[in-house]
Amino acid sequence: KELLEDNLPRQALEQLKFSFPPLLADENNFLTAECLRAEGYFTLAAKRYEQVLRRVRPSQDSELWVDSCLGFVRVMRSLGETKAARRRWDEAAKVVKKLKLSQYADSLLLEKALLDRADGFYEKALVPLQRLLGKFRKEKDWSGAGFLLWAIGGARRFMGNLAGAERDFLA
Repeated sequence: KELLEDNLPRQALEQLKFSFPPLLADENNFLTAECLRAEGYFTLAAKRYEQVLRRVRPSQDSELWVDSCLGFVRVMRSLGETKAARRRWDEAAKVVKKLKLSQYADSLLLEKALLDRADGFYEKALVPLQRLLGKFRKEKDWSGAGFLLWAIGGARRFMGNLAGAERDFLA
C-alpha cells in the first residue's frame, strides 16, 4: 500500500506477487488491480476488480467493495466502455447511499462527471467538475485541482471553447 501511495506501482506489484494468507486474497486482488491501472493495464485491472466484486459483498467489507467498483468504473471509462462503467457506478452509488458512506460523495461525483465527459456531455460535466475544483482549491489539494483543470480544459476544448481550454490548461 505504501509503495502504491508513493506512486511506485511497479514496485508494489512486485511485492504483491509474494504469497499472502487466503484471508488477504481480496485485498491483494484489489491492490494488484490498482497497480495494474496505474501502469495502464486496464483490461487486466478490470479482471482483478471483478474478482473482488464477485467475492466480496458490501455488507462484508463496504469500503473494499466500493473502492473496487470505483476502480472498475475508472478502467472501463478509460477503455471507452462507458455503459459498463455507468452500471457499476449506479451499483456503487446505491450502496453508498444505503450504507451512508459519505466519504465517497466526491469520488462518485467526480466519476459521474468524467463519465458524462467521456460520453460527450461536456456542459453537463463542467458543473460538478468546477464545483470540485473550488473545493480542491479551498483544501489546497493541488494535485486534485490540477487533474480537474485538465478535465475541465479538455471538456471546453471538445466544446470548441479553445480560449477557455487554454486558460484552464495554464491555470
